[in-house]
Amino acid sequence: MSDTIAIALVTALSTLLGIFLTGLVTLRQRREEHEEQLAAWKRGLRRDVYVQFISEAATLEAESDRFWSNPLPKNYESVLRDLRSRLRRLQGISYVLALEGPPPVAQAADTYHTAAKRQIEQMEIAAQKARRTRKTKAVGTFTREVWIEYEKMVWEMRESFLEQARSALS
Repeated sequence: MSDTIAIALVTALSTLLGIFLTGLVTLRQRREEHEEQLAAWKRGLRRDVYVQFISEAATLEAESDRFWSNPLPKNYESVLRDLRSRLRRLQGISYVLALEGPPPVAQAADTYHTAAKRQIEQMEIAAQKARRTRKTKAVGTFTREVWIEYEKMVWEMRESFLEQARSALS
């Protein structure tokens, strides 16, 4: 084999090897970029769901506080119905959290939902007591210990959810 042919073959093989290695490096970089973009998209999706949950929980808490701290309104059944409706929306978001995870966040959301549900059940009992007495005191004064206990429990569950959500997003 002549030197010219040998040099041509070595050059051609070197070029092909260079193209192949460049292709592998480029493919790996693209895959890493895609994985990073996918991870960022998932974090954004999770964050959006966490924000929805927190927003709905904050509204539910504010409306619950208003119910506990004011005299029983004449339309208290509709107020309780609205609270239960908010609770159902919160539960719907909890289902999405159960799908998207991670499990500690889903568990914290479920625990919060359960605490809020129990609080509304206690609000119904307090409303019935307030209705029977026909006094114009704040609803929470009829079951003050229960009110304080559930307010504290809901606050702790919200903080637990926030802690788990922050951990999942970092």
